[in-house]
Amino acid sequence: VLKKKSFLLATDSFISQNIKEFKADSFSVFTGTEGPNRKFLIEYNKRGTPFAITKIGFSNSAKQIIKNEFNTLNYFNDFKFRLFEVPKVLKVGENYVTLTLCRPKQYKNASDVTKLHINFFAEFYFHFSNKVLFDYKIIEENIQSILKTYSKNKKLKSDQILLIGLKLSELLNSIDQNKTLSLSFIHGDFTPWNMYLSKNKLFIYDWELSKQNYPLFYDLFHFVFQSEVLIHKADFNIIKKKIMALKNDRILSEMIDKYGVDINLNFKIYLLDIISFYVNIYINQDLPHIQVYWLLNVWQNALEDILKTETLYL
Repeated sequence: VLKKKSFLLATDSFISQNIKEFKADSFSVFTGTEGPNRKFLIEYNKRGTPFAITKIGFSNSAKQIIKNEFNTLNYFNDFKFRLFEVPKVLKVGENYVTLTLCRPKQYKNASDVTKLHINFFAEFYFHFSNKVLFDYKIIEENIQSILKTYSKNKKLKSDQILLIGLKLSELLNSIDQNKTLSLSFIHGDFTPWNMYLSKNKLFIYDWELSKQNYPLFYDLFHFVFQSEVLIHKADFNIIKKKIMALKNDRILSEMIDKYGVDINLNFKIYLLDIISFYVNIYINQDLPHIQVYWLLNVWQNALEDILKTETLYL
């Protein structure tokens, strides 16, 4: 339930200073979603149109991801992008960052992969891909953590969490970790709700979980998974068909050839990383939301399928 409240601001307060500095005529405050990364958000408006946002972190983990987003966007500032836009940093402090609102005047959202998404990857990988060894250390640590704490959260099925942990371990052991891969920056939460589409560009925001040196198409896999599970409540068979359908895209096929991508291996690493990361979060979450159970079921099916078939779809 949204509640509207009125309150007075001290003239020397953080918000008042920003309103004056950014020449805003109004603002909105959002208290954020509960969890370890919860942030306090202030959106600044001019003539009824939002144009900037401040993210304030109070916990150490929230401060860390805010700093991570600043570092990524600050690095991107040295590049001229043609087919996508990201927020610009306006101001930064110890526990906050203020960014431009990355949104065109006319926009739409899309829960399916479009040409704009594929073109984004083509330009993004042109700038940021490189061929090196992938570091599996964090994945290994996350899997071991699952196997040690699988029964900790009584609101989750401990036998399912243990099974997922064992399947992750089996999948990791099946991979040649000495193989050089084409790696890149990733957004880390590349989903329909973290971007807008204009006629010829993507506008991508919330780079808090961005990371360097991760397999190509990690974000593409994540987009399909999150869209299908959280929007359409789809099972893994549907997700599998969606990924298989991407093989018909000429630009994507050219990228696979250009960068020498082993798409099966990249998909396995995506599953290993995303599942081991989030299962650990869910184990330590007091009140898992309903979508957690949807994701756990789909991830279990995905692991069983990839271990059984050994090959993927492109």
